[in-house]
Amino acid sequence: MNQFMFVVAVVGMLAVSCSPMKKSLVGQLESPVTELAIRVVKDGNEEAFKDSRRKFISVLKGQKGVLSDREFQSVYALPEPDRQQVFIGMTDYASYRTVGKVQRKWGVARAFLSFNKTMDLKAYVFVQQTEGPTFNLATLASGPGEILEIGVRRVKPGMQKEFHEYRKKFVELLSSYEGVKESYEFQVVGGKDIDGLTVGMTVYKSQDAFMKLAGPIMQEDITQRYFNTFDIVASQFAFSTSSQ
Repeated sequence: MNQFMFVVAVVGMLAVSCSPMKKSLVGQLESPVTELAIRVVKDGNEEAFKDSRRKFISVLKGQKGVLSDREFQSVYALPEPDRQQVFIGMTDYASYRTVGKVQRKWGVARAFLSFNKTMDLKAYVFVQQTEGPTFNLATLASGPGEILEIGVRRVKPGMQKEFHEYRKKFVELLSSYEGVKESYEFQVVGGKDIDGLTVGMTVYKSQDAFMKLAGPIMQEDITQRYFNTFDIVASQFAFSTSSQ
């Protein structure tokens, strides 16, 4: 009985930690869903984080309906540098239904708990693509030196219209700069504390390419108008560390 109760407790903790999706937000019920976790490694847990993540992903990838998994390490953040190491994990699931089925598996729950002890979450969401070229997690920012920007933004109350208007203009401007490969936009369909959240990603050819355009683009009027419509939850610039 004690072992049974422990299993129930672990699975329950996993469900709470992972926060299920909201079906009402899922625009494409049978399309893949991407899990995005921005993880801050706890002090002194760098090796434990990497080891427990490897074990967790090994278990996760063995589940039916789990597709690509990628990990990125952040090298730069806005609005200020991170004090600890930050890694971004992304996993593709066959559909929103797959997520709940996987989270309820005892083996997944047990591996996740060990992994969870080594980190804090900066942001945790499930998303589906709404704009941009065809999104392929398996090959995302996988070229030599490529940098992936991940922006998790909370739109300010009453500024949805302005946000979408200025965002599209900003992306057009960003795309005109040399060194920018592609940009994607996503709808948040689940996760933790998701009210008002939106997610965008941009791939740069190199870190130098991003650093070269960062100063000039931030001085643009449309950039300032756009940034005034939201608060930054997480803004990370990262390189790929794994592709599974």
